[in-house]
Amino acid sequence: MRRIRITLFVILGVFILVLLTLLHPYFNGKNRLLSYYHHLVWGDVLKVTVSPSLNIKEVMIVFKDEYQLLKERRPNEYYRSRFRLSYKPINKVIYVNGMQVSEIPYEYGKQILQVIYDGNIVGELWHWQTNGYHSHRYFIDLRLENGVVKYEGYIEGPDAEF
Repeated sequence: MRRIRITLFVILGVFILVLLTLLHPYFNGKNRLLSYYHHLVWGDVLKVTVSPSLNIKEVMIVFKDEYQLLKERRPNEYYRSRFRLSYKPINKVIYVNGMQVSEIPYEYGKQILQVIYDGNIVGELWHWQTNGYHSHRYFIDLRLENGVVKYEGYIEGPDAEF
């Protein structure tokens, strides 16, 4: 009985080790199935940092997909398109009052994270997601330089920002 327990424990340990190795961020985007499991395990990560001279409670981040951008920037074209009948644009606050309030939607296509400080847009993080299940790490840094809020943002993951 003891050998069976040890054997099962070793098999389980090897299985977990292989699973964790395959779910390493390097494999995110390399294989369709592994990417899907990667986003189920880790999902997207949003890291927001601000300099001590700024108030993190004043930061708000809004996620917008390409249909919302079309609706805002070219409303006539949006209302004439067939997309408005079959697809609801996403305009979602994901970060407010110093905390993430919702997940970043897994959407294929053009998307944007709009960074707002004290009611003013200070930056935009554009992204083209080639698969709806790819996981990414989004980094946003705000600092005050010469009385002006400076924004810096970048994305780590299989899809490049543009």
